[in-house]
Formats: sequence, structure tokens, C-alpha cells
Amino acid sequence: LVTLPQPILVAVVQTGSADDEYARDRDQALEEVRRARERAGWLPLKVVRFQGVGHNLMRYGPDALSRRLLDLLEEAALSPSDGTPGGPA
Repeated sequence: LVTLPQPILVAVVQTGSADDEYARDRDQALEEVRRARERAGWLPLKVVRFQGVGHNLMRYGPDALSRRLLDLLEEAALSPSDGTPGGPA
């Protein structure tokens, strides 16, 4: 994720319960990737959190995820085509 210049959507599904033992580790890992991409000059991660859908986002939240993916495609169409920060379109 750090070396890809393309826009990246990270869909994080959250149970919404207080006993999500991996939430803190997941957030720390995403923050590390976000900082590394920023240092490299790439587009920032788009982190979208979906509450209460558990592991099956495409079953319980397809419309919301599809909207976010379309937004990402539109952003990618407007970004430089050679993959370098500030490169030619």
C-alpha cells in the first residue's frame, strides 16, 4: 500500500462493539501506512469505516461501498497518469 501511487480506498468494517480486540492494532497500522504515503508524496489513503456490518460488507452495505468506490474511480481519473506525484496527466 505504501508503494502504490494510485488512490487507495480502505474499507474498514467495524462491529461497533467495545470488545473489538483488533481495532487499535488496525488503526495503528493504517496510520503508519498513511504517514509513509505522505512522505512518498502519494495520494492519501481514503479510509471509510462501516459500522455494524461485521465481516460481510458486500452483503450488508453494497450501496455505500459502491458509492465510495465510484468516488475513488473519479479521483483516479483526475490524478496524474504516470503515477508520479505532480507528473503529467
